[in-house]
Amino acid sequence: MNWLDVGEFGGRYCFITMPEIFSSDKFATSFGFKFIEDFSYLILMTDGIYDPKFVVEANLEKIENGKNFLKI
Repeated sequence: MNWLDVGEFGGRYCFITMPEIFSSDKFATSFGFKFIEDFSYLILMTDGIYDPKFVVEANLEKIENGKNFLKI
């Protein structure tokens, strides 16, 4: 429902309270909503969760990795 806000280099965080977030060209993609009639899971993760489980951000978009995560 949104894109990851990642920093310019490893270990850099982007928070919604940072002024540069509001002036970014990607600001509109930071928030979104979607109506779904039926769903089983809503998962919110920080990088402290997805780093050890998914290794890199690109793996978050792979359906098979999500299925494997939910088997835990």
